[in-house]
Amino acid sequence: SDPGARRRLLTRQAEIYERGLDDAEAAIGVLEELLLDASDSAAYASLERLYVAARRWDDLGAMLEQQLDRTLDDRVVIRFKLARNCHQHQSDTARALEFLREAVAEDLRHAPSLELLESIMGSGGSERAIAAEILESAYLSRMEWPKLTAALEVRIGAESDVEERKRLLVRLGQIHEAQLEDFAGDDGFLNRIERHHDIAHLGVVQLQRQKRCREQAWYGDGNAAGRRR
Repeated sequence: SDPGARRRLLTRQAEIYERGLDDAEAAIGVLEELLLDASDSAAYASLERLYVAARRWDDLGAMLEQQLDRTLDDRVVIRFKLARNCHQHQSDTARALEFLREAVAEDLRHAPSLELLESIMGSGGSERAIAAEILESAYLSRMEWPKLTAALEVRIGAESDVEERKRLLVRLGQIHEAQLEDFAGDDGFLNRIERHHDIAHLGVVQLQRQKRCREQAWYGDGNAAGRRR
């Protein structure tokens, strides 16, 4: 038999069940049969819509994973849909973050994925630090320094390893100094290191360098003010 003719017949049959007879379950059955042996983007779209309407979240996830395995198109979008389904309907934020990591690695500017990551980072869940870590590469690529520092703050707040926390604090201070020119922020950063960590391990040279930068900025502002007078 002609596979194309069979696909068209099943597609038509599913349309009749859904729109003519208002029988969504029968339409789902036909579409599932259609997709057993072949990939069909229109059938996937119809089945996705029907699964969502029926709130069949596990079936939706299985279908999206099958679609991801079979197609080379729209893979970022499919990964985002999988992540959204895991996070919103399957109480599996950890798995959602795996899909989001893959989506962002492929497209650093995929807005829906970034928005979902920001939502997870802004929640009180235990996965917020992972979301922040994934977002860093996107923020760095777009030079969104305030967002990058916010992500680092989330990671610092969740980090239990002393050495990793120290490394993140140093990086945060470097961004405040080099990118934001926020010398007040630098002071706060140094105070946090002095309060929580062994200052000797960070190196006196770096602290002296940052102190010189602040002094130069202060004297520069003073000289400019003198010239204006």
